[in-house]
Amino acid sequence: MKRKQPVILGRRAWIERCKSYDLPEGCPESAEVSIIGNNLDSMLTTVRDKDGFEWELNSAHIDTGWLYKIGARFYHESTPQAAEYLQETISRYQSLPDSVALSDSNQKIINDCWKVLRRNGHELPQALTAESSIAR
Repeated sequence: MKRKQPVILGRRAWIERCKSYDLPEGCPESAEVSIIGNNLDSMLTTVRDKDGFEWELNSAHIDTGWLYKIGARFYHESTPQAAEYLQETISRYQSLPDSVALSDSNQKIINDCWKVLRRNGHELPQALTAESSIAR
């Protein structure tokens, strides 16, 4: 089970594309940012990137990360417990027969796990090449 991390000032987040709202010009998609302001009335969140640029974005553009329920506790995606959980999830799905493992929904789960692992400093194992469907 997982749930979104709430928007909290000072926390790390990532900018993501949203179908309903365009990103401001010059605002990089997938950039890691810090949350420096949050207006609940207007649903706008102010963020600052590593170069000091600031943007006011609709909250739909803010990815604050995930909390994963492991046992009775929730762990943020950046913790070793969550990394181990995500790696075990990938292994479990990869061990399924190809007819099941290669389904679109299973590939999405695997790709989402890798996205979270990569943005938290984990690399793809050597066994997975750029041609691998998981590496895409």
